[in-house]
Amino acid sequence: MLPDMSATPFRATCLLLFVGSLGADCFPTSAGIDGGYVGLGSPSLEVTVDGVHVGPAPATSAAFADLTITRDAGGRVVSTDLTIHPVAANASCDLHFNRFGTSVLPFAAGATPLQAPVGASTADGTSAPVGALTVVAGNLTLQCFGSDCNGSVLSISVLDAAHIEGYLSGTLADPSDGQASSAVCTFYVPWRTYSP
Repeated sequence: MLPDMSATPFRATCLLLFVGSLGADCFPTSAGIDGGYVGLGSPSLEVTVDGVHVGPAPATSAAFADLTITRDAGGRVVSTDLTIHPVAANASCDLHFNRFGTSVLPFAAGATPLQAPVGASTADGTSAPVGALTVVAGNLTLQCFGSDCNGSVLSISVLDAAHIEGYLSGTLADPSDGQASSAVCTFYVPWRTYSP
């Protein structure tokens, strides 16, 4: 489904012209979950903005992910930090999440809502955004910060010793005018740092 071009004629037209220049193969044929493309199968990135897909496209050598888990003297996890940076020729995402507190669960396969932390720990079952979560498709940049990311979802389908695969889905805004869009960043990236 194409976005309502009457609501955002300039943005929608620019994105549609950009996507149109990529060719028909940028529209995936597989069924997705919550609008995200599932099963990329190799290092790849797909960005969907208001229903318009850019990709899936092969990841470049600049794509990476980092996972670092910190434990206390008793071996309990007290912080887990996850950075996901998929990059393709015409799209990228810059995603950084954290969980912290006493005996927090590390990141694993499954879906978790994003929630800005209040106090000395992240709420059970949530992931905290760190800095600006950024999704880029062509000339369009969308971001959310802190509690503006609340309600977005990080879904991890695969997290193994070689790579992480999944998607971020939520409402992000253009920092130049504050206009919100529904965005999905579907990624498959290898680890640069993996310290579980």
